[in-house]
Amino acid sequence: MLQLIIEINLLLIAFGACYFVFIKDGASFMASRLSLLLIPIMAILVPLLPISSLFQAIPQTTIFSFSMAEILVKPSGPEAAYHWHNLVIWAYVAGCVIFLLLFALRLYRIFRIVHYSKQERRQHYILVHTPGLTYAASFFNYLLKGDCRSLNPSEQKNIMAHEKAHIRYNHSWDVVFMEITRAIFWINPIAYVLKNELQLVHEYQADAAVNTNPEATTSYKRLLLKSALGSLHPTILNSIFHSNIKKRIIMLNKTKIMTRSILRGWLALPALALVVFAFSCSKNENLGQDQSEVQGSLLETEKIDRLPEFPGGKDAMYQYVGNSVKYPADAKAAGTTGTVVVKFIVDVDGKIKKARIANTVDDELAEEALRVINAMPEWKPALANGEHVAAEMVLPIKFAL
Repeated sequence: MLQLIIEINLLLIAFGACYFVFIKDGASFMASRLSLLLIPIMAILVPLLPISSLFQAIPQTTIFSFSMAEILVKPSGPEAAYHWHNLVIWAYVAGCVIFLLLFALRLYRIFRIVHYSKQERRQHYILVHTPGLTYAASFFNYLLKGDCRSLNPSEQKNIMAHEKAHIRYNHSWDVVFMEITRAIFWINPIAYVLKNELQLVHEYQADAAVNTNPEATTSYKRLLLKSALGSLHPTILNSIFHSNIKKRIIMLNKTKIMTRSILRGWLALPALALVVFAFSCSKNENLGQDQSEVQGSLLETEKIDRLPEFPGGKDAMYQYVGNSVKYPADAKAAGTTGTVVVKFIVDVDGKIKKARIANTVDDELAEEALRVINAMPEWKPALANGEHVAAEMVLPIKFAL
């Protein structure tokens, strides 16, 4: 579990970096919006998908493979009340719960304001009169109109058009999604950066809806500057007066996206593929596959005279594995059980080579099984035609609680 938490947070950083290097300011507002929404989804899904198996090397030679009986492994000895891994996991989960509760509280406050305010149903939205709000804001299909007496009719019209654009583009769903994402990745600074970036893209989209002609653009810029001191509305509301006024004015002056920026955006695709490939390679490396040379020829079943033998025989091997395997603390705490199938080659010198995982239910169980197999003493090598030869063994290890 702890490994999964670390992986999804590292991937969020990697995918976020790809966005800011290749996509930001180089794609359309909608493309930027979709990219920001996909980043946390990809960060969570990639570690859960069997991507690493797609990059595993395909064996070039069919070799002899001998399957041994399954070994049952159970935790033994006194159990610590709490492993430090468990404390970290519980602290992380507690942080997620706290952030979700805070978000739920802010939602409650907004809907409470809406419920106790005067409402007018319009064609595509519900107008809510909220005198305590500075100017206006929107949330889902509610348009909250505050005290606009200091604004002239043209400025009020621009504000209403801006908030209607937020409602039309369904920006509130994005905000809710990003708030949940921030709760899941609360310890990761990039989650806060992505949330702020998405809100800025929302403002770009809404600004563009008001920016219909040069005269409207000039009036709208004056409105943004006039209200640059900010407002008092909750941060999860969409509002014309979010920060980054300077960036929004600069974006209003842009008429088109340069071709160079578009090409830079396309470079995000190979960059993302490289991130996924690097992650897959690290997963394979974590499984401890030994790439050392195997001496001698590998066997066909009908040619073998004697199978490889563990010192002391089969029972001694089962006893060795049973005594050597230490049930991973995280897997034990999570109640993870299942069978890990390990393949390894006994070389002509009796040494263990190329130990690898053929099938597993959990990475931590797989790593522990590989550790024990790689630490085995030298075997008696297989015999074929009176000569020592290499042979592959298949050993299933069942982890049970």
